[in-house]
Amino acid sequence: MTLNERIAFVFVIVATATILTAAVLTACHSEPALSVTVKLASNQARIGQVVPVTVTLANTATPRPPLVIDASVLWVDSAGVEQTASDSVSLAVVQPLTVNNYRIQIPAGASYAAGSATVAGLPVIPAYWLGGLTLDVKQTLNEGQSVTIGYAVRVE
Repeated sequence: MTLNERIAFVFVIVATATILTAAVLTACHSEPALSVTVKLASNQARIGQVVPVTVTLANTATPRPPLVIDASVLWVDSAGVEQTASDSVSLAVVQPLTVNNYRIQIPAGASYAAGSATVAGLPVIPAYWLGGLTLDVKQTLNEGQSVTIGYAVRVE
């Protein structure tokens, strides 16, 4: 085998091992995914108008198959005949994620409409910072679950 053939062979082995390692790591550790969807009640507004904003945060992780635990027992009845009994149970594997807070950057030319913030339909008081505000969400979402955040901005 020539030196170039050896180099090519080693490259194929390393590349294959890298791909397999990446595939195994991906299969063993899937990160939960969070999608964010923002919708405005209107895509245009006049000065002084309040525009409601709805944000939906959703856990879009792909559900993992359940773990199946099988159990069986071999026993002998009073007549000396061997018998078996078995059962199995499924254990759901959940991939929850926790949303701690939601930051809103208020653009120049707009302001937060006081008292308009909600999380899951309940009113919340935002924490203000220069240029925006933060809403405490503190929601844990399993796969397929979502939480809705609402607030409004006033066009200045």
